[in-house]
Amino acid sequence: MLLALALLAQRPKLDYRYVYIQTNLLVPDNVRQVKALFERAEKAGYNGVVITDSKFERLPDVPAGYVQNVREVAAKAAACHLKLIPVFANVGWADSLLSHNPNLVEGQTVRDANFVVHGNEAVLEPDPQAVFKNGSFEASRGDQALQMGFQDEPGVKTFIDRRVKHGGDASLRMTNPEGNCRIEQEIPVTPHRQYHFSVWAKSEAIDRTFEIKALDGNGQAMSEQSAGLQPTQDWRELHLTFNSGESKVARLYMGFWGGHRGSVWLDDAKLEEVGLLNVIRRSTCPVVVRGADGSVLAEGKDYTPISDPKMGNVPWPGAFEVFHPAPSIKVLPGSRIHEGDHVKVSFDHAVVLADGKVSICLSDPATDEVISKVASELEKLFHPAGFFLGHDEIRSGGSDDTCLASRKIYGELLGTNARRCVQTAQKAHRGAETYVWSDMFDPFHNAVPHYYLVRSSVERSWEGLPKDTIIMNWNSGRARESLEFFAKRGHRQMLAGFYDADVSQIKTWLAQAQGLQGVCGVMYTTWRGDYSKLEEFARAAWGG
Repeated sequence: MLLALALLAQRPKLDYRYVYIQTNLLVPDNVRQVKALFERAEKAGYNGVVITDSKFERLPDVPAGYVQNVREVAAKAAACHLKLIPVFANVGWADSLLSHNPNLVEGQTVRDANFVVHGNEAVLEPDPQAVFKNGSFEASRGDQALQMGFQDEPGVKTFIDRRVKHGGDASLRMTNPEGNCRIEQEIPVTPHRQYHFSVWAKSEAIDRTFEIKALDGNGQAMSEQSAGLQPTQDWRELHLTFNSGESKVARLYMGFWGGHRGSVWLDDAKLEEVGLLNVIRRSTCPVVVRGADGSVLAEGKDYTPISDPKMGNVPWPGAFEVFHPAPSIKVLPGSRIHEGDHVKVSFDHAVVLADGKVSICLSDPATDEVISKVASELEKLFHPAGFFLGHDEIRSGGSDDTCLASRKIYGELLGTNARRCVQTAQKAHRGAETYVWSDMFDPFHNAVPHYYLVRSSVERSWEGLPKDTIIMNWNSGRARESLEFFAKRGHRQMLAGFYDADVSQIKTWLAQAQGLQGVCGVMYTTWRGDYSKLEEFARAAWGG
């Protein structure tokens, strides 16, 4: 009896019992569904909702009726005794923030790209060594495509198909394999240049995501795309862009990681250097054009102002295309450069990852101004008791000229930004509680060296978080280590449970939290919008 009472006393007291909702409140049906969900949540014992909508960070541009819909939702939350916590500062999924200024996008640097003057414009003279060999897959030995550095099990998982092809006489087919199914080719590149890889693909009844990746010589990711290939689709050109960074080689991978069903055909793959694609124009990321003698040419005098009008504007402000034709440099009359002259161009370009994902630069002061404006607008709309920082899964950062000038590792930049976001939230609403996802501040999760396209390391990011920020912990894979880490730093923590899986897992996670100070709540977290287990989760977590 005494042991049972002792264990009960050690169990976390779940004062915070939240639901996570991703929605589009412009749609009336969504508003009705959210309000009905609030009623269920109140009956099940929940007392708060974390809500996110991409339009929260672009409120000046929302269509008519949106604000009224949000106010209806806020009123219903209050009637159901639910704290409503909006998500803001989505710095890693930053398209909405970047709608205010696309040039604040996180970038990577190009150094001394070669351009040559033809007529009244300077055009890129591409790297001649950067060639994807046998991209037509016509040169083969049986089902082995020649020139590939690696090909998973020719004749078993991968095949040369001479009946189905996009062009020429053959394609490469991947069909119904178990385990990984990939091809790879290593190609020499020039450091600090921007490249574009493309391949035509056709699919039939696939059930997994087809991926394209570029790795450097050490196996570190330089870029990746989920490619957006539908389960069944006719020939479509897929695109990947990447910056070579310090590397002199690029390892290009295509295929499936893990078994899949169905078939994919690949054909007409090619690699090319590209120039001013998605070129960033802000004062902290200058474009520098030098003549053959090394002198700096003058923008507006030797050449017209450089810009990529599609950068961050297609199909709407804040959205970035992986690839489109890059602009040239227009030479002005009286310029110091003439026909046949070679010039060197250095600049920063946007980093565009899978599904158009982009980050915002954390070092530029204008980023703080945008986030502060968003927080003020959310305060006027919601008057929320708290703000949730969207600092999760940040896949790129610390690599553009603005960040390099700081001479700080990315973890320091991230921690400083998180602290400023907390201060911004509390300035917008005095006394507001602040919350943040755990992963980018957790040394047992993503706060590590060599993380995706993040330069240097994400370590020490946790040093910037104010102690009163509540950690929304989703590291169930290393639960005890993660929970202990944040507990020792004095943070309160909530467990982001469910994740469209077995609701009973929250019991195991709570058991691992026994005896730790500051574990104060749980959140029903679904990415699929599946609220069918809402009540069951409540019973598993605290008895409902």
